[in-house]
Amino acid sequence: MINSTSTVIPKRAPLNDLSPEEALYISKMSISDLEAIRLVLQGNSVIDWFRLDFKTDDEIELFLKVNGYDIHNIQDQKRLDKIRLESLAYLEDRYPHRIPPELKDPGMTIQRLLYLASRSFKRSTLQMYACMLLKIMHTVNHIDGRELLHRCELRGTDIFTAVERKVENAVRTMQDEGFHIVDFYGSHKDKFSMISKLLAKKENHAAAIYDKIRFRIITSTVADILPMLYFLGRTICPFNYIIPGGSHNNLVSFADLLEHFPSFRHYAAYMKRKNNITRQLSFFRENEHTSSEFRVINFVSDIPIRVDEMLYTPDFIDLGRIIYVTVEFQIMDQMNYQDNEMGEASHMKYKQRQTDAVNDRLGMRHTESR
Repeated sequence: MINSTSTVIPKRAPLNDLSPEEALYISKMSISDLEAIRLVLQGNSVIDWFRLDFKTDDEIELFLKVNGYDIHNIQDQKRLDKIRLESLAYLEDRYPHRIPPELKDPGMTIQRLLYLASRSFKRSTLQMYACMLLKIMHTVNHIDGRELLHRCELRGTDIFTAVERKVENAVRTMQDEGFHIVDFYGSHKDKFSMISKLLAKKENHAAAIYDKIRFRIITSTVADILPMLYFLGRTICPFNYIIPGGSHNNLVSFADLLEHFPSFRHYAAYMKRKNNITRQLSFFRENEHTSSEFRVINFVSDIPIRVDEMLYTPDFIDLGRIIYVTVEFQIMDQMNYQDNEMGEASHMKYKQRQTDAVNDRLGMRHTESR
């Protein structure tokens, strides 16, 4: 366990603090799982990857399931193939005569494409183009999901309820399986809260608010955070939909994480070759009114939500049946949570700083001086 002012993991391996169930989850982690957690902690983009690490059909099926797709569902298969063909057309338009013929095979499946992108560490033309195609598919899928969200006119309360149910089910499962989760709650900003936040921010536009829907998960110790993040990535938060640049982490250093967990040491050399592992924690603050003393892992994810049961019309079928809802997660251990409730890091102090900023920008202080 670490104290509230520490920013690195202790010399003693955190596995000693984990429950048997958490330790079992950690023992199953692969390179791709570590990469997913790196995205969460550092806020990087999956579009910058040039290789995947799928080895089995089960891994691929799980990845697609977290993204909202059932590989055994005929309609989902057709939807994925439609996205592939549209993405292939984009590639052919931009880079004619360069695409490997294997990728144009009418019988190409999503499983085969993911395997092609997961070939050896020595990059081949086929692997590189398979990755390109998947990146475009990811983008097309996201665009369609966002358009569906805006066009299908679902009520905000229904969307929040669907997201809340999905996250609550994941947390409840972790608790039932012995994960050390002390507390959990969600919130949805009302309109007045959003007005105050926008007025206080320098970038005054609604897209800048990531935490309209926010969930906070508090674990017993810092060590318990790792298996919890791993579980979320395998159930509700696809690593490919972590919002780049949306992470703020001054709680757990990823580089130190690799060094202090014995089971990760054989991955460390591979991870460090990527030249984006830093031994410093990220002190980027999305909200300038948050105290630098506030210790947290903060990340933003687009969570896929199936809307089959909410849409009673075949309209927009070309856009699929998955919407993406932007959700903010705040993760911390119990000790840091308690420290965050005191002094400059407290919520009361944060709200006062925000109120002062709103008053300044509205000019209230000028009216009071008259």
